[in-house]
Amino acid sequence: MPSERLFWSVVDAPGVRGGPLPAGLWPMLEDDVPVNPELLWAVGTPIDGQRLLVCAALRSDLDTTIADMLTPDRVPASIGESVDPSRLNLMVGVFEPVASREARQRRHLISAAAGLVAAVLVGIGLERRADVWREEARTSDAAARSVIGSISPSLGWGKDDLAMELLQKQQAVPVELRAPGDAALAIAGLIGRWPTQIPSKTQSISVTGATASMSVLVPPPGDAAAFIAALKPPEGWKLEEPRLVSVDKATRVNLELRRVAP
Repeated sequence: MPSERLFWSVVDAPGVRGGPLPAGLWPMLEDDVPVNPELLWAVGTPIDGQRLLVCAALRSDLDTTIADMLTPDRVPASIGESVDPSRLNLMVGVFEPVASREARQRRHLISAAAGLVAAVLVGIGLERRADVWREEARTSDAAARSVIGSISPSLGWGKDDLAMELLQKQQAVPVELRAPGDAALAIAGLIGRWPTQIPSKTQSISVTGATASMSVLVPPPGDAAAFIAALKPPEGWKLEEPRLVSVDKATRVNLELRRVAP
């Protein structure tokens, strides 16, 4: 439609989207048009987020239009704004063609139906998953009751009773109590590092999980200092200061090792 047959205005309307002119903005349009606003139909499109370009046409012109879309041929230069006229479609709202309205409604119905089907499928999947979880919970609970029934000190005990008894037993155990170490590993480590190149005679070896003591006689021509230097403690053990005692022409070496705290 030629822009000369239309009525134009620029109004302040922050945040208003394009389309039919909202009822609250019609008083602002009345100041810019020379005809009765009741004879007009107006649409708008945003200019810069703060202002709205309004285009109005006589309702009588639109009543005789059968096109699906009717836009101005151009925006008048007097408006002083560069706006694409295709954004001002007058055939919307009450003047929207019946075929266009029905097509839009069909699209909305198809979208709504697709969304409903998707929601139903998701709901069915979640319900099945919940059934599996409930069945697993029932199976686990039955297994727990069976185990509890086989180890309960008293008939009728439940999980809470066993948990309370276990907590009481844990609190009764001294904090400093630790499991004994493996003496066999300590003996194996000590024998594996024994300095066989120096003549010696073992008199006693005593190994526990945390300590090890030994008494070794080093006869001549063996050297007790060389024996001590060659004896490497097992990994995780520390050699304490040795004690040397002269026995006839030999030297008795008393050694003590302690496990290093991790």
